[in-house]
Amino acid sequence: MTWQENRIIDITTTHVFFFEPTKEDIINKICDELNIDLFPSLDFKTYFYRTDKIWRQNQLEEIQKVQYDINVFDESIVTKFKESPSNILFVFEQDTFKGLFHFTDYGKKIIYETLFRNFFEFEKTLKQYLVIKDLGYDKFIEYLTAKASHEKPDSDKRKDIERKIENIRKNRGSSPNLDLLSLLELLRFTISSFHGKKLIDFSKKFLSDDTKKGGIDNLRNMIMHTRDTTGMTEALPHDFDRFNELFFIQVIEFKKAFRILKHK
Repeated sequence: MTWQENRIIDITTTHVFFFEPTKEDIINKICDELNIDLFPSLDFKTYFYRTDKIWRQNQLEEIQKVQYDINVFDESIVTKFKESPSNILFVFEQDTFKGLFHFTDYGKKIIYETLFRNFFEFEKTLKQYLVIKDLGYDKFIEYLTAKASHEKPDSDKRKDIERKIENIRKNRGSSPNLDLLSLLELLRFTISSFHGKKLIDFSKKFLSDDTKKGGIDNLRNMIMHTRDTTGMTEALPHDFDRFNELFFIQVIEFKKAFRILKHK
């Protein structure tokens, strides 16, 4: 069980436009078409930023720079994105300019594929861990039965639990590997007081039901169904002044949970 993570260079835009003062009309058209407002300079020490149709040359600060070989979810990146104009970072290999990195680059296919592999390993290992602890389908049915006993006999919630029990009994087969359970069910089962104590101390924030607040189950569904991680769509232009921090935080939380499970 090994956490996989891409490097910055894997999603860097390496073919970029550079600011040319004599081509300002063309550059303005490019900006209007692509909804961008920042161009790097050929000296790689400054950049040009457009405000009210006026281009101003600025010194490139260290907070705007990132090395090509660091991991894409290094926690230092959040601060850099927030403090850099247009949420754009300049990627370097030592002192050699390699390209530009914007937070919308997290929506690239390679990020989804890597996170998919991590979720596959996480769910597979969590199921194995529960089975090793003698917490297969039989114990899960006991757990659901205990939950149902706390609900009113005719309540929708109790009926849902009873349908889940019936489905498991009907489709479980001979394997104890919990394949009929969703990640959210596995996580709740893992930290349930039903066992007398928590098996793994996954933080409650990993289990948030509120899609606005996140939780790794929501992240998992986003990745598995290839939903947009950046808050953008092909029909909407990129808002270069808005950094969607939620997705980044969700992945950091998932990474922590992954390492806790690996340790166990």
